[in-house]
Amino acid sequence: MLVIDQFEELWTLVGSDSVRDRFATCIADAISSHDHVHVVATLRADLYDRPLQHPVLGRWSARHIRRHTDVRTGAAGGDHVAAERVGVRFEPGLVATMVGDVVSRPGTLPLLQFTLTELFEQRATAS
Repeated sequence: MLVIDQFEELWTLVGSDSVRDRFATCIADAISSHDHVHVVATLRADLYDRPLQHPVLGRWSARHIRRHTDVRTGAAGGDHVAAERVGVRFEPGLVATMVGDVVSRPGTLPLLQFTLTELFEQRATAS
């Protein structure tokens, strides 16, 4: 079993088409040449179309996907509890308001997470 977490990073972080193509070809070759290889990939919902549009992955998936399971996870609901363990306190309802403001816009929840992480890092170094 090959597990690829954050598969969207093949498009969001890899800037080279040749590197992306080489990785996609390796995945397709491994699966095509071995009947017992299974792939589990996690992918952000706003980037579902990227693997299907890719020349190698799109062609491979049309022929080889036997069963597709779509497991959707909602916005992180309890992450503020972990933050509170390190001394961060939130006003009542603030976490729900922040998540509610971005959850309906594809791709913005990771940006909120990044922003809050950066704010925390700045807070920690300023102390």
